[in-house]
Amino acid sequence: RAVQTAPFTPYLPGIEAEMGIAATYFIQVESLFYNPFTSASVPIVERLLTQRHRLGLHFDCAPDGKEIPVSLLPVRLERAMTCLRAYFGAVDAVSFHQPSPAVVSNQVKIPYVNTYDRDDMRGVEYLSDSCQTWAVGDPLAGLGTHKQASVQMLIHPALWGSTPTAFDVLSRNCILAKAQTLYDYT
Repeated sequence: RAVQTAPFTPYLPGIEAEMGIAATYFIQVESLFYNPFTSASVPIVERLLTQRHRLGLHFDCAPDGKEIPVSLLPVRLERAMTCLRAYFGAVDAVSFHQPSPAVVSNQVKIPYVNTYDRDDMRGVEYLSDSCQTWAVGDPLAGLGTHKQASVQMLIHPALWGSTPTAFDVLSRNCILAKAQTLYDYT
């Protein structure tokens, strides 16, 4: 999952920990929506680790809308991993955000668990809440009935609310809230 610092996000890892579920939370180091290295975010990430969850890098293949050339992916990925490790220690998995065709077609090989690599994910069922919709219906209703022994769930808790909202509206609201925080700070 990608961690975002929405008010309700920190509760999900605690619920999982109480249920004995170990999860890997994937964090971006270059995001318009959050910064994992702020004084507000660091305690949230550290709490994940004390609850025995793991961290992964949620690496954006197209920051600012411009796709990183495949030849530069390893260098940029390693730079982001170094930042995340410097703050939080062990990070050994990568999930690509806006994956390039090379990533999706299994052409990019990296020395970490890669959530898009068919070999790394063999025996793992994938469920996603893309566009605030579960393609499989309610994923909790099917727990224990999945085809595979392990399940990878891509969850964007900051995007969910009592009513569905278009992503562009959610993005604009998030940016406006960040701008208000900066304005209030000055």
